[in-house]
Amino acid sequence: MNLTKLLLKTKNDRGQEFELCFKEVEEDLARLIELDDLAFDAELEDLMTLNEFTKKWQGDILNKISIVSDFGEKFKIEKEIKEKVVANSILKKQKRITDYDQLPNIELFQRLLPTFQAKLATKNLLATLPIERKEKSQKIIILVDYSGSMSYTEKQQWVCAILLERLRFAMKEECEIFFSFFLQRLDQFQFTHIYHRQTAIKFWSVFSTNPSGGDTFLGDLIEEIAGQINGGTLHNLSVDLRQENVEVLAIADGQDTVKTDKFSYKTNAISLVDSENEELKQLCLDNKGKYIFIAQDGETKHYE
Repeated sequence: MNLTKLLLKTKNDRGQEFELCFKEVEEDLARLIELDDLAFDAELEDLMTLNEFTKKWQGDILNKISIVSDFGEKFKIEKEIKEKVVANSILKKQKRITDYDQLPNIELFQRLLPTFQAKLATKNLLATLPIERKEKSQKIIILVDYSGSMSYTEKQQWVCAILLERLRFAMKEECEIFFSFFLQRLDQFQFTHIYHRQTAIKFWSVFSTNPSGGDTFLGDLIEEIAGQINGGTLHNLSVDLRQENVEVLAIADGQDTVKTDKFSYKTNAISLVDSENEELKQLCLDNKGKYIFIAQDGETKHYE
């Protein structure tokens, strides 16, 4: 009996049980294909070998990155693209006319249409016009808990998986990352600005997976960061983010209290392994942020 006949016979004999089993097999195959793609990702491969921790736990971290990529859609990387018509440019694009001076540039076939006069009256005509195009990469502030409870291997694997998944976009210059660990005060650490391949490589080659320990005051840090952004600075970096749509992402376990009753800046958060941090979850949701919990077995829960 060939494989096809065997599968059909099993399906007829076992019914819904077979359907569920086959669905699980399909999901496992999709995950294996995704892991295979990640294993041959040039950016990831370069970064993995630079850090002793990620080199040692490469298989586990790749598996976690595949899970992170699934919920990473909740934190989409989106470039802001602005275009405007200019007097002269080698870059051209079809756009609706805004002025009758642009009529010589309209597509000629439109003049033959019976609706031409009506479209002309409303300027509803397409013209090939010189444009200026500006792209602005997304800015992300990532804060990672550096308290002692984060020192477990499993948690650090998740931290690395989340960061590596974001660093891939920075290496392609599709986003800029401003990274810092956090404990009680902002001045305990320095922000690192990661915006292209070289800065990502430099950052990851010295990235620490050995938290020093101490209590955390995430609420105070968000308040201070919000004040600095509004003041045109960010701690040790000479960077003005006032005109940027900055996303803040905090990564921590569920053990510490946030020590505030509100966030003054939209904040997203990921809690790792231990339990959901109900206080942090509510603070994020109250300020239109997103909250994700990653359980020990890799199951994720999303709130927004």
